[in-house]
Amino acid sequence: MKIKRSVLILLLSVVIGIPVLWAGGGSNRSASADGTKTLRFSWWGGDNRHILYGEIADRFEEDNPGIKIEREPASWNDYFSRLSTQVAANSAPDIMQMHPQFAAIYASPDVFMSLDNPIPKGIIDVSHFSVPALDSQVVNRLNMMVSIGISTNGLLTNTTILKELGIDESRLKDLTYASYEALLIEVAQKAQGKYWAAADCSVGLIGTQTPITMFFRSRGNDLFTREGKVGFTKEDLSAWLTYWQRLRQAGAVPTAQISAEEAAKTFEQGLFVAGRQAFIYDSCNRLRVNQDLMPNHQLIIVRSPTNNGRGGEIFETANIGISAKTRYPTEAATFINYFVNNPRSLELYKGENGFPASSVMSQYIRPLLGASDQMAAVYMDSVANSFGGQILPRILAPENSLDYVRLLQTESEAVAFGQKTIDRAVDDFFSAAGRL
Repeated sequence: MKIKRSVLILLLSVVIGIPVLWAGGGSNRSASADGTKTLRFSWWGGDNRHILYGEIADRFEEDNPGIKIEREPASWNDYFSRLSTQVAANSAPDIMQMHPQFAAIYASPDVFMSLDNPIPKGIIDVSHFSVPALDSQVVNRLNMMVSIGISTNGLLTNTTILKELGIDESRLKDLTYASYEALLIEVAQKAQGKYWAAADCSVGLIGTQTPITMFFRSRGNDLFTREGKVGFTKEDLSAWLTYWQRLRQAGAVPTAQISAEEAAKTFEQGLFVAGRQAFIYDSCNRLRVNQDLMPNHQLIIVRSPTNNGRGGEIFETANIGISAKTRYPTEAATFINYFVNNPRSLELYKGENGFPASSVMSQYIRPLLGASDQMAAVYMDSVANSFGGQILPRILAPENSLDYVRLLQTESEAVAFGQKTIDRAVDDFFSAAGRL
């Protein structure tokens, strides 16, 4: 059933818990008395990213006198709730970062200016972009955004913890879901309560659906179909819930209560960064971010578990687009082109939110990368090679994806808290999903 856009924005506000404003407005700014034009730029991230993007904006202002960038950073947890309010109130920033997880909700000519518009099309150079990066810019057949970085996920691993527990790193090679489960249980047994082995990925699905998507993909399915329907079977969901229930019962992952509390925190506040957890699923480009926060721990990234030799990694992008209501489309396009194609920007950006989509800029930044980013880049290449070199983008979540994800979270957490059996939760999910 097709849901109206206004209902979708209201749904997002209910899911995340924010007020929705329906007032008019928008980025209707005039140039200042001296002719300076101001663009609002919004993004998500941690403190280090806020500083970095601010430095890129500073350089852009130096190189483009007459254009000022007004910065609107936010944490991941706050970014989309704030953006929903701004979009509903007709006051979206001129330049907005976007994630594939939520792209379909905002992919409208009323929100993003089409990149087929003559202004951005003539200014933003995507001639050296990879096919997955170009594909990620198209949502609902509309060319809406520009990729600022591409990455894939893996298991960030605290080898300092493993070494303390006497677990050899060779155990991390060619993990299957079965061998990973055994490893997590061994970590828990040897840690004796000092460390958790991993996060419970069945709790907090509103924040990230990547681990569950990778699990389904490793079984030959996906979270969604290209037609926007549920892409997995009852057997898939049962296997997923059973997997994490066994790990909870073994004490390898936190209790349901702790996991729910963790889902509400920023990653900087979480157990992994605190050095109290051995493994976490994350994007490879965030290896450096975590390592910088954990100078007394040694981190590496290893391949996610496979099923019957099949990997489930997702190659996805972080994107950036122009508000359909901006008064300064030329200036906004100029900033985006600077962000993704100018060496003065890329020597700062490097691999901050994924590695550059431009093959030229990707090669340019390689010698500039530190040890953690070098490791992440090599990891990403190795995963791509495992798929025969064919990097496949994820299936974009449909416009009403949050309806499905909220159902998944409700049923998963009912199992985690002991309120439902797995069979009952699976049946209830598919029964409710069939009515969407």
